[in-house]
Amino acid sequence: MTAPEGWTVRVPGRCPPKGSARSFAIRRGGAFTGATVTVQGNAASLAEWAARCALEARTMGVPLAAGPWRCSCSFAFERPKAHRRAGGALRPDAPVAPTGRPDLDKLLRTVLDALTGIAWADDSQVVLLDGCKMYADAAGTEIRLRPLGEGAP
Repeated sequence: MTAPEGWTVRVPGRCPPKGSARSFAIRRGGAFTGATVTVQGNAASLAEWAARCALEARTMGVPLAAGPWRCSCSFAFERPKAHRRAGGALRPDAPVAPTGRPDLDKLLRTVLDALTGIAWADDSQVVLLDGCKMYADAAGTEIRLRPLGEGAP
């Protein structure tokens, strides 16, 4: 059962960024004995958001499919109160889009990892990826998914 235009998954709330991974060599007595990888970021908020994302995708009927995928993400952030005048009108010097943190690539990594095992077996199956950050009345993420070519359900 394929939706011809794909699926649109909406996840309310702010998407947490997937932190940077760093690896460190473990040495004992001057000899290399292994390596460890640490990931910066709040693991609890990532896991909670990923669970909500997976639930929304399952509810929409997104299938686990082999083959390539297209994924487009829109990340909505609430405007800071400082962007508005006392009457509620937008200030003329208010920015059009959020240019500060979190970085767009870290938000995209959160989505790709959250949908691993739900839409694709591995996020390497995503061959076309785009995203944007914008201001909106409420924080949330809109994820548009479409399987491409072979293996599409």
